[in-house]
Amino acid sequence: MSLFEVIYTPQAIGRLPQRDLSQHLAVVIDVFRATSTIATGLAHGAEAFFPIATVEEGLELKAKNPDVLLAGERGGEAPTGFDLGNSPRDFTPERIKGKRVFHTTTNGTQALVAVRGAHTVVTACWLNLAAVVKFLRAANRPTLLLCAGTGRAFAMEDATLASAILDALDIDHPARSIYRSIASRFPESLYETRNGRNLIRAKRTGDIEFCIQQDQFDLVPKLGPDGWIRI
Repeated sequence: MSLFEVIYTPQAIGRLPQRDLSQHLAVVIDVFRATSTIATGLAHGAEAFFPIATVEEGLELKAKNPDVLLAGERGGEAPTGFDLGNSPRDFTPERIKGKRVFHTTTNGTQALVAVRGAHTVVTACWLNLAAVVKFLRAANRPTLLLCAGTGRAFAMEDATLASAILDALDIDHPARSIYRSIASRFPESLYETRNGRNLIRAKRTGDIEFCIQQDQFDLVPKLGPDGWIRI
C-alpha cells in the first residue's frame, strides 16, 4: 500500500501548490458539504462539476455560459445570482440531470483548486466511502487525504472521514485513531462539530442527516485534465 499523508487544515492545503504533486493521488474531503454535494449531483445525473475559487469567477463564467448552473456558498448561503446553494438535498434529478455545474464554496472547492497539479484528484464523503476505499486499494501512489476544514479552521467531520478511510484500508497512521475514538457515538458526534452546529443554527439539520449516510452512491468523482469533475 502506498504512503498516506493527512492534510488537516486550510492553511496547509494553501501551501500545496508549492509542492510537486505530479505523482500523488489527492483525496479531497469536505463532508459538510461540498464533496457530499458533488457526489449527490453526479449520482443524480449531473454531467460534471467545475470547481472554482471565487464568487466573481463563478459569475463571470455564468455570464459566458448561461446554460451551465452556478452553485455554491459563502457563509453557508448561496450568493446573489447563483442558481443553487451547496445543499446536496437541492441537487435533485429534476434540477441537475444532464447539466454542468460551476461550483464554488468556502473550503471544498479551494482544496480542489489547490491540488489541480496532482496526478489524480478524487472527492470523498460518507455517501461514497466504500467506493473511494475500493478505488484507493487499487491505487499505487503516494496519497494525500485533504481535510478541507471550516473557514480557516480544522474540521473534525473531515478528519473523521479521513480516519475512517485509513481504518478501512488498515493503514498504520496516527489519524486512524480519530474514527475509532468516536465509533461508539458515530454518527451522532458529527452534529457536535463546528460545522454541524453551524448547520443546526441555520436550520439545515436535514443536510447533516443527508451527509452522514454511508455508502449511498457507488461512484468516485474524479477531476479531469480539463478541470471538470466527472464519474
